[in-house]
Amino acid sequence: MRDDEPPYSVQRFRGGFAIVWWETGADGKRARKRTQLASQNRQSAEAEARQAWEAGDDSPWTVERVMTGYLASIQDKASYGRRKDAWKAMRSRASLRVRWPAARTAL
Repeated sequence: MRDDEPPYSVQRFRGGFAIVWWETGADGKRARKRTQLASQNRQSAEAEARQAWEAGDDSPWTVERVMTGYLASIQDKASYGRRKDAWKAMRSRASLRVRWPAARTAL
C-alpha cells in the first residue's frame, strides 16, 4: 500500500457498497474485513466510508479497550506510570465485556 492510499477501499457488495480493509489476527494471518454501507451510489459510499473509518472502532467495549483509551488520554499526567503499572497487574482479568444495566420499565 502506498502512503497516499487510504487503508480501506469501497467495493460493490450485494447490490450496494461496502468498506473493505485488511487486519492481522492474533495468529499473524491477514484477513479481509468488510462492512456494508447504506449508500447506493459510489460518491455517497466514498463519503460514508470516510466517515465510518474516521469514527473508529465498533468492536465490543471491553475493559481492556476502555483502559487502553484511558491510559492514552493521561500520558502527560504524573500518575500515568502508577496507573499503567496497576493496569499491568489487572490485565489478565480484563477479558470481561462492560455490560450496561438494562433499561428499567415503569412498574
